[in-house]
Amino acid sequence: MTTRSVLTLPNPGTKAAPAKFKGGFSEVKDFLKHYEKLCDYHNVTSDEEKCESITQYMSCHVTEFIEGLLSFRSNNWSKLKADILRYYDADLDTKRYRHKDLLSYVRTTRGKKIPTLTAWKKYVRGFIHIAGWLEQAKKFTSEEYASYFWEGIYKKLHIKIETRLMAKDPDRDLSEAFPVDRVVAIAEKLLHHDRFDADLLVSEVETESETDSSTEENSDANTDSESSESETEFFHKKKKAPEPKDKKEVKKAQKKVKGHIKEAKTKTSSKDTKSPSITSPEPMDEMEGLIKRLNAISLNDPDYALYYYRTT
Repeated sequence: MTTRSVLTLPNPGTKAAPAKFKGGFSEVKDFLKHYEKLCDYHNVTSDEEKCESITQYMSCHVTEFIEGLLSFRSNNWSKLKADILRYYDADLDTKRYRHKDLLSYVRTTRGKKIPTLTAWKKYVRGFIHIAGWLEQAKKFTSEEYASYFWEGIYKKLHIKIETRLMAKDPDRDLSEAFPVDRVVAIAEKLLHHDRFDADLLVSEVETESETDSSTEENSDANTDSESSESETEFFHKKKKAPEPKDKKEVKKAQKKVKGHIKEAKTKTSSKDTKSPSITSPEPMDEMEGLIKRLNAISLNDPDYALYYYRTT
């Protein structure tokens, strides 16, 4: 029978050896526990042997740091262990979660549907992962634990569970949170895999979600139709309002008027040659006055349309 000693310690990388320690704060405690159990199993009791043997299970970078410690050089195992825990932030592992982490989880899950037992168990696992650690670390009381658990449940399942709870105990004091174990038991009954109406429950949830979405779509459509109607009325009113003529059309009309004037002048001149005693008619003077008036006033002037009509 082989006598166990420091020489029988498992080689690094083998099955019985601890995983190589690379300096992670979440690994340091487990690493030291594993190493101390190996030392006990192999009858490694002296501080000198413990200090010298531990570095073979560490990375090169960590080994260089350990060899620089006074506790290592003086072969003081208890002091070396304390130094390793301190310098590699073992305390961070005891501060894994905070209240805000649980609040964030609860806010997220309370808005998510839980239509099946699988989804329910996923919620419970996620809650225990955070809240269970906080409770163990005495960050809050068991009453707060139950309150947070209740708040994280989806609202429609929330109502069904509460109905069952109050039916069993109608005189219950609602100043205290519902016990977590009773809430879990009722939820598992409601969402049981082999329920005869399991498909109906799922379809009911889907119908409710479709109804909600259709209601939102209808409201959006009504809003869009109202806005389009208001826009139509607005533009209809804008069309009714007097708008100035395009400059090109005005110039075209002015050219047309000038052409009429030239024709009138040529006709008048031809009449003058035949009967010189007849003077130029007064309507031509009036036409020229209208043209001068058109050129003098603005396009937005309310009298512009009247003068333009009279010239044409």
